[in-house]
Amino acid sequence: MKPLLLLLLAVSLCSSAGAKKKAEKNNLPKENPPTIEELAAITARGKKLAEYDVAAWHATDVIQDLVLSNRPEDSDVFYVLTRRPSIPEFVATMDKRVWMIDKDGTIKLSK
Repeated sequence: MKPLLLLLLAVSLCSSAGAKKKAEKNNLPKENPPTIEELAAITARGKKLAEYDVAAWHATDVIQDLVLSNRPEDSDVFYVLTRRPSIPEFVATMDKRVWMIDKDGTIKLSK
């Protein structure tokens, strides 16, 4: 039993020493901190990226407004046609209209 304990102790000590050497070996070399000019360049790139992000955000909003119509989508009709039990569906659109999709797939403006 003692030889087994000694062997386990020796293996654990070797593995922890090897892990310590590996961790020391993988550390990045100490470098000088970035200069004021480098930090300014990083900040400028970050600001440009933020401007691009805002522009892309507004552009996708415009595209969504163009793509979305003021009538129910095909998927709404498909949902009504395949749903069981078969019942009509009311769909509200962005222009605050309410449409009724009948059980046979016809679309009517609800009053």
